[in-house]
Amino acid sequence: MSNFVHLQVKSHFSISSGLPNPKSIIETAKHNGMHAVALTDKNGFFGLVKFYRHAINSGIKPICGIDLDLKGSDGEKSNVLLYAKNKKGLEKLFALSTESFLMSEKGEKYILESTIISNPNDLVCILPADSEDFQRNIINKPVYVEEKMDRFSSVFNGNLFVGASCYQKDYSNTTGFIAELADKKSIPLVALNDVLFINKDDHLAHQAKVAINNSSLLKDEVENSNVSTEQYFKTFDEMKQIHPAHALDNTTTIAKMCNLEVGEGDYYLPSYEVENSESLENHLKKTALEKLQIYLKNNPDLDQKLYTERLGKELEIIIDKGYPGYFLIVMDFVRWAKDQQIPVGPGRGSGAGSLVALFFQ
Repeated sequence: MSNFVHLQVKSHFSISSGLPNPKSIIETAKHNGMHAVALTDKNGFFGLVKFYRHAINSGIKPICGIDLDLKGSDGEKSNVLLYAKNKKGLEKLFALSTESFLMSEKGEKYILESTIISNPNDLVCILPADSEDFQRNIINKPVYVEEKMDRFSSVFNGNLFVGASCYQKDYSNTTGFIAELADKKSIPLVALNDVLFINKDDHLAHQAKVAINNSSLLKDEVENSNVSTEQYFKTFDEMKQIHPAHALDNTTTIAKMCNLEVGEGDYYLPSYEVENSESLENHLKKTALEKLQIYLKNNPDLDQKLYTERLGKELEIIIDKGYPGYFLIVMDFVRWAKDQQIPVGPGRGSGAGSLVALFFQ
């Protein structure tokens, strides 16, 4: 087993960049003798389950992370890598990802730096040296980089690292300055490569994907210096040639810090809050029976016994399957839509065709 694991890898689920599928990432890590590998898709977790499943089945430790776009209080744009140390950490990453989509402006997703700093528990953080703000400020305004390191260091403590990448020739000097500054502040350096494709020859195919996403010409994207032919899944021997030993060792240190088990097979429905601490089951029953009485009163010719028995059977099935919250949530947004004079379709299937659904319109 190599003493290095890739901690910055994007799959095709990053949409705008990243070429490999989760299975190929795991297979390549195993082929290269790596005991673990991270998935850090851009702002989302669309490939997490497939990645986790393939990793576990292949005997590879999955490290669940995310590459989040940030915006500071001064409007500076940057990015940060966050990893879940445990289940609580993963739930935090889910929440951060959701917020980045909610704060999206003109298709650009981001999270406020203050949001991350306010709740750092159960997470490992890497500040990439190739981040846009670091590279822009390290020469003319190094105090900016220093202050940002201080802000993150004060809350992440031993869970903060600075990530060094060597695939951009233009960044070689500036990355060195950033690494020196991190060393002065006792922030460990960790080796990264921002993997976007598996093999070096895949660069052209990746740029074709970027061109499609950007509605641009392939020749323009091939010449784009923002993506290097070096951003492939390098072996341990290749990484040893460009990174110091301690930066490589810290990749396995982070891997040991992240111990996450993702439960599969269980379904979690959104919660629905009711007043007076009443259970969802009782609230559903009470509301449905009240609606039944109103419905029968308005339709006196109907067989009351038949309707009462059918409603009781439906409620029994809904409660047995754990769906009271689901029906109450649907009732909420259907009622709101009708109040706003927004058309609501009749729906399809046994749920939409039930008396419970009828009464909750």
